Amino acid sequence: MLGSRSITRRALTFVTVAIAAVVGTASASATGNPGLLAPGGCASQCIKSAIVTTTSTTAKAKILTSLRTSVVLTARRVSTAGGLVAGPPDASVSHHLLRKRRTLFLLGLQPRTTYRIFVSARDAEGRTDSRDGTFSTRPVATNVDPGAGTISSGLGCSLECIRKAVPVEIGPTAAVFEFGTNTPARMHLVVSRDAGGHDVVSNSSSVGYVTTWTAGASLLAPGTTYFLSIRATDSSGRTSERHWTFQTDEQNVRVTLWKIKVISDADKGIARGELTFDYWAGGELVGGEDGFHKRSSGDVVTVHAPGTTRPGLTVVLPANGSTPTLDVRVYGEECDGPAQMKNCVRESREQGWIPSGGGDFAGNDTATAGGLFSLGAILAAGALPSNFGTSMPAGHDGYFAFETTEHHLKFRVYAFLDVFYA
Repeated sequence: MLGSRSITRRALTFVTVAIAAVVGTASASATGNPGLLAPGGCASQCIKSAIVTTTSTTAKAKILTSLRTSVVLTARRVSTAGGLVAGPPDASVSHHLLRKRRTLFLLGLQPRTTYRIFVSARDAEGRTDSRDGTFSTRPVATNVDPGAGTISSGLGCSLECIRKAVPVEIGPTAAVFEFGTNTPARMHLVVSRDAGGHDVVSNSSSVGYVTTWTAGASLLAPGTTYFLSIRATDSSGRTSERHWTFQTDEQNVRVTLWKIKVISDADKGIARGELTFDYWAGGELVGGEDGFHKRSSGDVVTVHAPGTTRPGLTVVLPANGSTPTLDVRVYGEECDGPAQMKNCVRESREQGWIPSGGGDFAGNDTATAGGLFSLGAILAAGALPSNFGTSMPAGHDGYFAFETTEHHLKFRVYAFLDVFYA
């Protein structure tokens, strides 16, 4: 069972890797506050460093940029003449979330091969910077049959010949493993969503008969348990297998409710409505106003966290699996009955109630905006530009707005989010 984080960390100490710095360090011209950035974003060089760690068939790139960017990483083989081998890239990976630090994996590389790596970064304004360099993968470690003076059982993989199976690194969407056998064997790795190995997400095989092999699996879903099977087959066709599970790192989303625009205050004519708003996330009440307030159609209400006057209410929600969703809602209520606003009271709800829909409730007009949102749809390019509608702060991973217009009380909510990993 390899799901333990402690096992993963210990495994790192047993792996020898080659490290190549493929780009230099570019210093920003900003001084003083380290949060300040040089003007021009990626138009004036934003890639600070990219450090590549290699095995025989994989490369891990740690990339640092001077501001939040999306990144595309590609690798192409270098020919014996020094040029690039024709054809599509040998490996590529992209990460479209805007962030300064990230670790990406290039999988399916050839052993003992030189590659040219290309790093392209794009900032929130669409300006780009690119750098390139080279790295070489390690040779595959192979063994020959035991020579004079050595002892061999001669049974190969008819007995348990897999002596080592450890995770090198497990991330939210990819994992790398190292295997070892006590006899030369061809190894085959299968990663699946089910114990029977029917719903396969990744499979790969070693090149020839080896005693050590590093392999990876990508396009995995965060916070998900996978089943791994490794089979070793020696030159006589005898096999040995091992099975276990591992879990990818969890993905979380930091959602910030920013502002609410009142489309209709639910009062006729020029009269202002007596409104109050409550905020819900993940099926739980996470905040709300302390009473009713006079508001007119067109007013913009700043959302505040409980006990603070700072703008924005931020909550953290899990976002795991292949198609994660977020449950975010804002409930509005307009008091119609009493002649004076001080007599307006919130209507009580039974335990476990979650707002939805709207309409007349005990004489008050109510409405709910929001519900289940697809994280992928929010993060899709062009879903909403930064600063949409109400000058939301730029530089976040995703922006979205949602509204309710089916009842007397109508309003629109503006929010943004950021993705991070446990």
